[in-house]
Amino acid sequence: MKIPSENNVLLIAHRGSSHERPENTPAAFEAALVQGVAGIETDIQMSKDGVPVLFHDRNLSRITGIKKKIAELPLKELKELDVGSWFHPSFHGERILTLDEFLDRFGERTFLCLEIKARIGDDPERSRSLAEKTVEAVVRRKLVERSAIISFNQAVLETVLEKRSGVRTGLITEKKLPLPFSPFILREDLSALCFYVKILSGPLAKAAQGAGKQIYAYPCDAPEEVDHALACGADGIISNKPGWLSSYLRLNHKAVSSL
Repeated sequence: MKIPSENNVLLIAHRGSSHERPENTPAAFEAALVQGVAGIETDIQMSKDGVPVLFHDRNLSRITGIKKKIAELPLKELKELDVGSWFHPSFHGERILTLDEFLDRFGERTFLCLEIKARIGDDPERSRSLAEKTVEAVVRRKLVERSAIISFNQAVLETVLEKRSGVRTGLITEKKLPLPFSPFILREDLSALCFYVKILSGPLAKAAQGAGKQIYAYPCDAPEEVDHALACGADGIISNKPGWLSSYLRLNHKAVSSL
């Protein structure tokens, strides 16, 4: 597939166009597509009854006011929740998407970065099951070439790689990785490293790219963050403001091309 880029850098919408629409909803994803992004990043967790759904926080309280975790409610109850009104009353009635719904609606329209949320304290067996179900959903729809599965959790990525499906994988990190890199990071089948932009450096990016990894920086929502990512040689930029980001690159970084 041909992936559009600005200045040879892939633009990825973080939870959709989440600065101007409620995150991880169709409204945010549709807005991002209009803004010409290369891909959409979203977050995947699993309901109490084992259904992969799109949601970032461990707790539902920020978005819905309910002080429960995604893992504590079955899909039927999750589907009854309004996940749009917290952002603005005009988005009342937005519902949590299942992974299947998301893939069916957006899988053929853009590149998908699927972040599996597996936090400290989570049941490792549930995290493994979520990883397996995500791979299977992607493969079933023949979206392997249009998808990447990313996570902070190395064990989750190892589960994905065990499936040998060909789906791209990326490790997300908020901490500087020591050099030389660990054997896991040097695996040929680990596709990318996603760095918190404030810890990314030119030498770190160069070392990772020298090991055959693509480099992504997140979240880049201000000029100094974008400029820093570009100066470090990032292959992709993840932003909550994809429309602004596209305009900023066109105005301030003149070379525009497509991969």
